[in-house]
Amino acid sequence: MGKTYEKAPALCRRLVGELLTQFHQPLADFKTVIDILLVRASRDADGQPIGPALQGRSGYPAAASVSVTKLKDRVMGRGDAEILIDGDRYTNWTEKTLRAILDHELEHLEFTGNVDDLGRPKFRLRPHDVEFGWFDSIARRHGDDSGEVLQAKRFFGAQPIRQLYLPGWEDGPPAVDPDAIKPSLSRTKAAAHFRDLFDEVDPKTLMYAAVPYESGGETSIVEAWVDKTDRAVIFTAGKVIDITPHLQLSARWAKREGGNDGR
Repeated sequence: MGKTYEKAPALCRRLVGELLTQFHQPLADFKTVIDILLVRASRDADGQPIGPALQGRSGYPAAASVSVTKLKDRVMGRGDAEILIDGDRYTNWTEKTLRAILDHELEHLEFTGNVDDLGRPKFRLRPHDVEFGWFDSIARRHGDDSGEVLQAKRFFGAQPIRQLYLPGWEDGPPAVDPDAIKPSLSRTKAAAHFRDLFDEVDPKTLMYAAVPYESGGETSIVEAWVDKTDRAVIFTAGKVIDITPHLQLSARWAKREGGNDGR
């Protein structure tokens, strides 16, 4: 028997709706419609699965996949994109794990800036941040429940994976340390904290993620600062953990302070 498909349970649709509103506002603004299906692997005569239900481009089993719906299918009433979920493993996942998996697939969808003949947004598929299937944002949001962290633990052992990240990139306070930078700090106060910490009056570039703006809904926490000598200073819980002569960060996380060029 070949692969079988069925509409995903209401839980999946609810989680996708929540994730669109919380983390994928451009998609939510367009009222993007995501079709979600469970797919089960082909079975042999004894009812045993023949291979995985889903495979990634590399041929390895995949928990889920996403694709952009073609125009002719949109005309026929389909959604703007489609997420397939491994139905053979679906019941083994916690809701938190499922949430991370769905968020991962939504992260692939990137608005091109154009619309199709129906006035619906055109999307392209954003590649992974790391080839083995890693989105930094998903690991920050979901920690040990994310496929990203589970994969990384196989590479780095059982050490706390968040040590590999600058704190505050997940959605919540990064540390118990009372002296740590917390998301409740305003962007200006966070900048002042680091100026005081390093006795510098005029840092060249302040990069941050997870500190709320004084106005508006976007949030992010201070993560790194480049001093007058172009050293990139990396912080954890308000303390220096590394100083490097050059630091490359995604433009999505780099912001400018005082009109200086970001690095």
